Amino acid sequence: FFKFSLIFYVAIYSLLCYNYCMKQDGYKINKSKNKAKTRTNVYIATSIYVKGKNPRTKNLLNIGVEEELIKIHPDLNKYYEEQINKFKEEHGKPIEEIIVKFKSNKDIQKDSRYVEDFGDIFVKRIFDDIEINETCKEIEKKYKFEYPLYNALLFHVASRIMRPGSKLDMYEKSKTASIIDYKLGRNDVYRAMDVLYDNKLTIFKKCFEKTPKNIKRDNKIMIYDMTDTYFEINYEDDLRKKGKGKRNETEPLIKLGLVTDEKGYPIDFTVIPGNNNECPSLIPLETEIVKNFSPKELIVVTDAGLCSKENKAFNDTATRRYITVNPVRKMGEAALKNYIFDEEKPWKTTDPAYNNPQKIWEKYNENLANIESFIENCEEKANLIKENEYLKNIILSRRYNIADQVKPVKYRANKEDKYISEAYFVTFNLRHALRERTKRNQKILKAQKLIGKVKDPYKPKNYEDFRYYIVQRQITKEGEIVEYDNSLNYELIKEQERLDGFYCVSSNYGFNMNLNHLTEDEVSDIEIKENEIVLQIMKNRRVIEDCFRLLKQEFNFHPVNHSLEDRIKAHFMTCVMSLLCFKYIKNILKDSQESIFRELTDYKLIELLRRMKILHFTNENLYTPCSSDDEIIKACEIFNVPILKEGLSSRQIQKIIKMKL
Repeated sequence: FFKFSLIFYVAIYSLLCYNYCMKQDGYKINKSKNKAKTRTNVYIATSIYVKGKNPRTKNLLNIGVEEELIKIHPDLNKYYEEQINKFKEEHGKPIEEIIVKFKSNKDIQKDSRYVEDFGDIFVKRIFDDIEINETCKEIEKKYKFEYPLYNALLFHVASRIMRPGSKLDMYEKSKTASIIDYKLGRNDVYRAMDVLYDNKLTIFKKCFEKTPKNIKRDNKIMIYDMTDTYFEINYEDDLRKKGKGKRNETEPLIKLGLVTDEKGYPIDFTVIPGNNNECPSLIPLETEIVKNFSPKELIVVTDAGLCSKENKAFNDTATRRYITVNPVRKMGEAALKNYIFDEEKPWKTTDPAYNNPQKIWEKYNENLANIESFIENCEEKANLIKENEYLKNIILSRRYNIADQVKPVKYRANKEDKYISEAYFVTFNLRHALRERTKRNQKILKAQKLIGKVKDPYKPKNYEDFRYYIVQRQITKEGEIVEYDNSLNYELIKEQERLDGFYCVSSNYGFNMNLNHLTEDEVSDIEIKENEIVLQIMKNRRVIEDCFRLLKQEFNFHPVNHSLEDRIKAHFMTCVMSLLCFKYIKNILKDSQESIFRELTDYKLIELLRRMKILHFTNENLYTPCSSDDEIIKACEIFNVPILKEGLSSRQIQKIIKMKL
């Protein structure tokens, strides 16, 4: 019995060792006897998987006859292991072959295959890199719910980028059109919104402090602007109010204030009723940002709609500066005379030959007349066109240091701190002037067509309406009949034409420095550098307009399909988070030094992400990409998404989803 037991355990041990060396990283040893059963051939082999059948063995290399090998190598298991390792070094890991058989006379079964988006994985890479999962786990400890909050946030953000729509529409699409299984119920999608908005500051603070690899954020500059969106309802409440919309909407509105940095990365947002003034919204939001994010220094950049004395005074401190648009067309006649049409102070120009707006206009009009005189194209005509294009790029600028606005008492540091010290940066550009003139001429043309058709045209309050250029006079015939005489308001047109191309920016940037010990030339050099910095920062204000355009046109930002106030604000929160992740993806691709992404725009990236499709055969448990091109290949390489294979199993797909950036 003892001998039998010993032989049994030795046999089991040998079998385990044999199996260990038989299968290693996908390779195994396969033995095959000849027909006469006199010799045993030994092969290095791998397995081929066929749907509906047992795995099939495929021989790769014949390493000898076992009866001969045992004479040379007493320990065959060790020899086989060495041969497998050697083969693996030369050929790498085995490629798993998947064979699926289709029949031409058989109809496909219902729900047997889906086209899914794998662009969701790119959003998940960003989430994992900024470690948002840890923040979600900390939030979950404060609540009692079973759904994963991280999955809910990922669902809202990824679906907004890949499959924008209502929450219900995104949920239904994600069940069949997303490669990621979010493991959420329909009610979980809505309930998670309440939790996310309650913890908005925690989530935004994490996104503010942690950024993906190779992404550098400069939170010194804060660009703030507002837009509005409408609701398809005919009643008002505390938040949704009828007001003056961007497109003259008659439905109730709300206003969204968005804060981004210089590169367009969102920092925070606020929501106010649609009939409220924009100016008072800046100070509470800025106070919240300073309290929660603690920036060491802050430069607030706004447009003309947020240019108020209170906002300027609030940001007139040692650590806070402001740069804002001062609307030229709302200046008084005295201010226009002192700053816009000042004939004494010279302009600083990029071309000394053109040192005032009159010279630029005269040369441009002269060239334009000469161009129109040519019937056929010639070299002289081409040179004139080229010169006019050059004139459009000339920028004139000058600076005025002023202190004429009285600072509100609550913002004064001491008794002497009575006025707001700032600078007016006045510029002129022909391209900007021509753009304004073209827009006005289009409105004038519409007004001329309306004059002969309507006796009493509606008088608008907004100068953006073309009816603004129609003036109405009453003519009495024989003291009884009153007729309306409609004509163009040429005085208004002339008044607006003289301001075309002028732009004014007001800022207190640099006024906290003590320059008394410097000479006039040194002060002048410092002011020139400040001018360049201020104007460059103001140019970057366009990034927030790009953000609003992206939200409205691509992310289905409106209409908002919610009625509860917290749900409405949570909707905007998920939109802002989607915008942040999208900007991260874009800049990671652009900073990768790949030539194919140098000219990457928002719309090209949207199209690229939504082209990333993979076909899922549910019955065969097989995935295969629908298409592949240079952009998709490079993007997948940069974000470590090795999904562009001929065939992948569910197990392999899950491994790819869990990978890191």
